[in-house]
Amino acid sequence: MSDVENTRSIPAPDAATIAATIDVEVAFALPDRQQIIALQVQQGCTAFQAAELSGIDAQFAEIDLSTMK
Repeated sequence: MSDVENTRSIPAPDAATIAATIDVEVAFALPDRQQIIALQVQQGCTAFQAAELSGIDAQFAEIDLSTMK
C-alpha cells in the first residue's frame, strides 16, 4: 500500500517563476509501510532540501535528517 500526498509546497509562482519550479517526489519505504510525498520545489533544490520540505521525517521515526547532510 502506498500513500501519495502533497503536504507542503512553495507558494503559487507568478508567470516569471513558473519555469523555475519542478515537481518532485520524496519516498521512503520499510518492509510493511511506504510513503511517497509529491511537492513542487525551486530549480536547484537539492534532494536533502526536498526531503526537509516534504516532512517525511515526521512520518518515520527511522529518519533523522539532522544526521544526513
